[in-house]
Amino acid sequence: AAAFAGGTGTAEDPYQIANGAELAYLASSVNSGETYEDKYFVLTANINLNGLPWTPIANSFSDALFGGTDYRIFAGNFDGKGYTISNVSIGSETTPFESDVFGLFGATGGKISNLNLYTVSIHGVAKIGGLAGSASGGIENCHVTGLAMDMSAPSNGYAAAYWVGGLVGALDGAQLINECSVSGSITEKAGKGSIGGLIGGLGKAAKITYSRSDVTVNVTADSRGGANVGGFIGKGNGKTDAETIIRNCYATGNVTGGAYTGGFAGGLWGLNIKNCYASGNVSQAAAAMASFVGTDASDPNY
Repeated sequence: AAAFAGGTGTAEDPYQIANGAELAYLASSVNSGETYEDKYFVLTANINLNGLPWTPIANSFSDALFGGTDYRIFAGNFDGKGYTISNVSIGSETTPFESDVFGLFGATGGKISNLNLYTVSIHGVAKIGGLAGSASGGIENCHVTGLAMDMSAPSNGYAAAYWVGGLVGALDGAQLINECSVSGSITEKAGKGSIGGLIGGLGKAAKITYSRSDVTVNVTADSRGGANVGGFIGKGNGKTDAETIIRNCYATGNVTGGAYTGGFAGGLWGLNIKNCYASGNVSQAAAAMASFVGTDASDPNY
């Protein structure tokens, strides 16, 4: 496609996306440098991507972690209007996709809401999430069903900058995830980083409310890798903040391997958790494990 189905991008007249070609046009535009900051988008129909190779919307973000400017971000607001995007495929078992961020979106800065993803297959090497790899905007009423994620960190990757989550790899800043869910499986082969059924790592003052994860998480058990693995979240950012909270959430998937492993969270690392539970089995962690939180130890760097 060479344009959207309609709209001017304002809140009153959002850009309309009606098919896969228009969604791919959005990805191409953002990956060419357009941020769509403060613009608005809506889906107007269900979209089947038919398992064709998908390049994330905003597919490069690592330079931002080091204060650089060579990165891509989708800074618009995307409302799925309750429609479903199905058969999302990134990489393959024989040819994993190598990038900074993975998901339907790579890096987001605006709000993503009312969107369903059905049958999402990701094979790759990087920081990732089923919906978004890195999010610095809110996410509400978004659901990923049929997730199959197979990941590994680069051989020279820095473990603290590697996050894997079924919904979001890393949630940055004081943002909110509300009424979201993920079901499926995550396999991680490097045995390092932060891996969670819903989210890998949570930023300072971020919140998650009324959300759930039914994800089987299987991570290589390696004490040297130091992976924090949880059925819901891997870990926080290590900095205690009274506003960083997960409330009224639960995880039901089985969790296997990692270094510090829990049915809900791998490690507290500054997290405050209230009125949450986990019911999955936890096994084979390399260093410490428990039914709810694998360890309450803090990062020695903080």
